[in-house]
Amino acid sequence: DTLVIAQDPRIITAHRAGQLPCPKNPAPPVGYTYWQGGVSPALQALASKVENTPAEFPMGTFVQTCINGQVVAARVEWHTFQGMTGKTGCFRGTSLFRPRP
Repeated sequence: DTLVIAQDPRIITAHRAGQLPCPKNPAPPVGYTYWQGGVSPALQALASKVENTPAEFPMGTFVQTCINGQVVAARVEWHTFQGMTGKTGCFRGTSLFRPRP
């Protein structure tokens, strides 16, 4: 599926991972809402790719694509909790979004 990539200028990019306090993230982009409910393996793969490929997806990247006929999006932003390790602090993370109904 095609990825549409943009930068969300509201994300603080001059911060360093591990440095506290962690910047607050802005609300979802206009027309989107945070993902709720189950996450398919394909959506999990998108989030993992976006989060773990900083050269391709720098901080603040907003990605939109279509997975299994559904428009989905991900944004690289700051998180105070690292899901894969359970650690708290200030980490590069990814939030998932869907179009607002």
